[in-house]
Amino acid sequence: MRIGYKKFKEIRKWYGSSGFEIGYGKEGLTIRFGYWNKINLNELKEILPDYCEVIETEVDETEFGQPMYHYEVNELPLIYRNK
Repeated sequence: MRIGYKKFKEIRKWYGSSGFEIGYGKEGLTIRFGYWNKINLNELKEILPDYCEVIETEVDETEFGQPMYHYEVNELPLIYRNK
């Protein structure tokens, strides 16, 4: 799966900060915003290409009891993509 640099610039503009990290998991990319912040999932989906599936995952909670999130970005099979 490929996502161009311009998409990550769009995410930076939308998020309002360069404080997000891009990684790679078993199925595709992972994105973490700030200190594992929760973001508006639908808005992120609108930025990414239609061949991307975005899954919000609660990974743990902080020592203060707040949930921690990261986002998995996977490539959808052709039959599930928007036309």
